[in-house]
Amino acid sequence: MTILYRGPRGLVTQDVIATVHLGWSRVAIKDLTAIHIVRTRPDGSRRFLGLSALLLVLLTIPVVGWPSVVVLVATAVALVVDGRRDRRIPWTLVADRCGVRTILFESTDQVEFDQLCRGLRRAVERRNDGA
Repeated sequence: MTILYRGPRGLVTQDVIATVHLGWSRVAIKDLTAIHIVRTRPDGSRRFLGLSALLLVLLTIPVVGWPSVVVLVATAVALVVDGRRDRRIPWTLVADRCGVRTILFESTDQVEFDQLCRGLRRAVERRNDGA
């Protein structure tokens, strides 16, 4: 059995794939179809709404008066805290396994994700060459 990828969270051989996402159970490569990558972007609308609120507060200071400065400071603090959150985009490897959509692997580490996908691609190519 040729090992095409071995890492801390996944293993790909010429015949099977096993990952932490699958509970380390082995899934035969020949049972997988429609293998594809899904990249989920974090919701950017909250940041847009936060900046809109900040702009609105700045514009209302002359109209409402100085109490809106408190709202301005609170909004600025909220934007800073929100901006410091981890915004790494998760990569998800999905396939149909015997007609059921299955998540094979998910990671925010693009290098790890690419290496596992490359190993799976080589396994699929070997399967197709042998067929």
